[in-house]
Amino acid sequence: MPLELYYYETAPPSRAVVLLCKTLKLPINLRRVDLAKNENQTPDFIKINPLKKVPVLNDNGICISDSHSILTYLTAQYGMNSSSLYPRDLKKRAVVDSRLHFDNGTLFPALANIIRPMVYEGQTTIPEERRKIALEALDYVEGLLK
Repeated sequence: MPLELYYYETAPPSRAVVLLCKTLKLPINLRRVDLAKNENQTPDFIKINPLKKVPVLNDNGICISDSHSILTYLTAQYGMNSSSLYPRDLKKRAVVDSRLHFDNGTLFPALANIIRPMVYEGQTTIPEERRKIALEALDYVEGLLK
């Protein structure tokens, strides 16, 4: 039975899950949830994810929310032949996990706090404090890439 993914294509967390499914060649049914139209606020979607967020993965009745949880689940369940995606060695895996949590807890919120007001509220300037927080997060990423 194919996996079912509730997603919104402009949301980076959704795109990450779609890319992993393609990488692992997993059969998947995509269910678009238009956040711009508040489709994540409907009673039907709230039954799927009471947190009202995408992505959500349904794997044969097991619903998993949060892109990072979905990514690690899919890799462990279907992609362990490719240990380069999610290492078996716990020390190496801890490094991957720490970077996933950095993305989830620091990088994504810092960037979203700049982008969302521009896209959804028409804001044309970036408040200095938000800019500073985003640049610090991006500097950290830059250091990881060196």
